[in-house]
Amino acid sequence: MSTAISLTATLRLTPEAELPDGIAAISAFCAAMRSEPGCTFAHAMQENENPRQFILWE
Repeated sequence: MSTAISLTATLRLTPEAELPDGIAAISAFCAAMRSEPGCTFAHAMQENENPRQFILWE
């Protein structure tokens, strides 16, 4: 029997980080997670009110 684990995390880009670079890095991170064995879902959503903050679900 397998056990499902869910993860929710808040990611915040530092003020020094360029927003487009941060978005690309988070996108690549999610894609890499989805390729891991057992991972069925990995997605990040950008917050409307603070575009430097993201919610990550895995």
